[in-house]
Amino acid sequence: MDGDGWQDLVVAGDFNTSRLFWNNRDGTFTDGTDQANVGTDENGMGSAVGDYDGDGDLDWFVTSIHDEKDSCADTLCSWGGSGNRLYRNEGGRTFSDQTDAAGVRNGGWGWGASFFDYDNDGDLDLFVVNNAGQPLLYRNDLDSTASWLAVDLVGTLSNRNGIGAKIFVDLDLTVTGDELVREIDGGSNFLGQSAFTAHFGLGELDSPIDLIEIRWPGGNVQQLYNVAANQRLTVREVPEPATVILLVTAVLILQLLSRLNDSLATLAGNARKPAIRYALTNKWIEQQELV
Repeated sequence: MDGDGWQDLVVAGDFNTSRLFWNNRDGTFTDGTDQANVGTDENGMGSAVGDYDGDGDLDWFVTSIHDEKDSCADTLCSWGGSGNRLYRNEGGRTFSDQTDAAGVRNGGWGWGASFFDYDNDGDLDLFVVNNAGQPLLYRNDLDSTASWLAVDLVGTLSNRNGIGAKIFVDLDLTVTGDELVREIDGGSNFLGQSAFTAHFGLGELDSPIDLIEIRWPGGNVQQLYNVAANQRLTVREVPEPATVILLVTAVLILQLLSRLNDSLATLAGNARKPAIRYALTNKWIEQQELV
């Protein structure tokens, strides 16, 4: 959340318990909720993180109950009804409340939430699942000239959607601290799932991206240089040379074993002996007896 390359932790919690924890880089975290001006939502349910304004910083949206009648004022119920929160990242580990400016406060009894670019215009829109009604789709109409990049991964050796992959975008290799990171995951939202597309807000970038590095969950690393901004990029996993050599070697061994098996069968004549079959399974050669 602060762009230092270490994953921080945001928690949407009921009864005024939403929290933001900063990573101390030593296996511990520090509660920075109050200092960051977040956690004002009263009944945090769903949570979505994304750069909705395209400035390069990750923002945070939390769903919460909206009750125009303020039903709890005259009853013993223990929840508030002030609605959702949209926290805009202002840098320096601080956020500002842009809920009303963005028009996303009233989400009913909002639950799961997800940022995604449904109209493919380069900015992130917002989808909210509602407990007591139809889901809500907020289209992002922010008048922004910010550049952007969307990356879709296609795994070949890794899983199909690239879940677990990390994507590093280095805008300028001569500048320190401008690297952006996204991780493809299955989502950790209450009754929601994140999109598999990695979206990057690039601010006022007016030149190609120097480097995109993809670290696949299976260990492969791919690098793309001089990539144009303002596009949706699909990257297919390409095995590293060592992996290709391993697979080719395994196939050759498989062929040799098959020929050896044929030769042994010929020498044995018509004697009924168990034949041996070799199968390439997950990079290993499996020996099976045929009955």
